[in-house]
Amino acid sequence: MGMSEALGELRTLARVEAVACVSPVRTTTGWAVDRFHADNVPNAARFRMLLASYLTRAGDAYGWFDPHRPEADQRNVFVDLRDRISADELATSPGVLEVLQPVRLHEHHVVRALVCEGESLIAWLGVFHPTALTAHQRGQLERALPALRKQLIVERQVQAAPLIAAALDAVLEHIAAPAFIIASGGRIFDVNAAGRAILATRPAEVSASLAAAVAHEKTALPVELTPLDAGAAPDHWLAIVRAPDADSRIAHAIARVSARLKLTPRQRDVLSRVVTGDTNAAIAAMLSISERAVEQHISALFERSSVTSRAALVTSVLLGSDPTCSCGS
Repeated sequence: MGMSEALGELRTLARVEAVACVSPVRTTTGWAVDRFHADNVPNAARFRMLLASYLTRAGDAYGWFDPHRPEADQRNVFVDLRDRISADELATSPGVLEVLQPVRLHEHHVVRALVCEGESLIAWLGVFHPTALTAHQRGQLERALPALRKQLIVERQVQAAPLIAAALDAVLEHIAAPAFIIASGGRIFDVNAAGRAILATRPAEVSASLAAAVAHEKTALPVELTPLDAGAAPDHWLAIVRAPDADSRIAHAIARVSARLKLTPRQRDVLSRVVTGDTNAAIAAMLSISERAVEQHISALFERSSVTSRAALVTSVLLGSDPTCSCGS
């Protein structure tokens, strides 16, 4: 059931006239409406337009609370605005005059809840009714609020998931050392380019070191663990392999070149083994591909790197030189 349907059920259950749910979001130019749902609000499209215009100009003082971190006594509880604000102040407030009055809700009682996750506001949930709500109506709203809050949190997480994943990838790639997101069971959820490179050359040693680090045991490679406070997903860590040895430096170099040349995963695997001195036959056996396929990948690497020999390719990788660069010419 979507939020619009949930609001319809809430309105029927509490026997109120109208309900609206707004998720405000901070932008570089002020506040904006991220998500909007309403049930039986007169002219809901205009209501949203007026609200969006008001939020853009109102700044942080748009609703008698701190929108960045609502006061503790106002979080996840329904409040009748007439119990907190004088009638004159409410009637002359810009929000009422610019948003509620044009849609003829300005004389209604507004009972709102600031739905929060922790200290952060995720939605403004408002109930509009011509008269003050009865104790029974308030009780129905309060009992329904936890389920609505849970649904809003889930919807927010689903909406943010792609952006969070992209941000995580970007952060990992800015870590020069091999970096992994791992769970207590040893599962690797994400890894940066340097991590993929060292996994390609030393998979058993890296995997064993990550598992040992999580178990607080001695590791073959120095692993730095940082716990991730994931709320519903505990026991996850950012693991960084701080290996100053030659293999690690090679892995870093391969990762840099792979990113610069936009190599495919298979090309990166072949490059890793060329750099470590493996023959075409050995590479084919390790990757379970034909020698002809290895030759084709190496030719592609030559072309992308603007070199004509394995020695030149290895030198380009290890010295960090860019044969295509005309610096100083």
